[in-house]
Amino acid sequence: GPQYLNAYSPSSFDGIWDNAYANIMKNVNAMIPVAIQKQQYMHVAIAKILKAYTMITLVDMFGDVPYTEGLQGLANLNPKADPGKQVYDSALALLDSAISDIHKTSLSMPLNDLYYNGDTSKWRALAKTLKLKAYVQVRQVNSTVYGGTITAKINALLAENDLINDPS
Repeated sequence: GPQYLNAYSPSSFDGIWDNAYANIMKNVNAMIPVAIQKQQYMHVAIAKILKAYTMITLVDMFGDVPYTEGLQGLANLNPKADPGKQVYDSALALLDSAISDIHKTSLSMPLNDLYYNGDTSKWRALAKTLKLKAYVQVRQVNSTVYGGTITAKINALLAENDLINDPS
């Protein structure tokens, strides 16, 4: 029917929640240390970008979500939810770290980059565009985020002119 309660139920979101925590973030957290050890920094950057995107999306959909206590398995079966701002700040720091990793020399590049075919400039543009999205999302709720004013951070990203601007 035309009512929200008829269209969505709590189980509608189970797949999103499960995919984010049991698949994406769990796999990324396991893969990053291995890739760092093998000096596969582009792999690390891509993983961080995907994790940050997942974190931002979870906050946008659900509000406060588990992050600092999440993914501990049997050690913590009931992790507390972190404030959305804290998760956003962590995601922004992760995107900055990913951009830094893109500039490092990798011993190998991903073989099956289904998104950008190994084009580091496109991955960097994605990371910066996700930062812009995060800033725009929180600008009316909070004037500062991750160590500065949102307006200044938005203007800096726009001035760099290194964002996704062509859907092809």
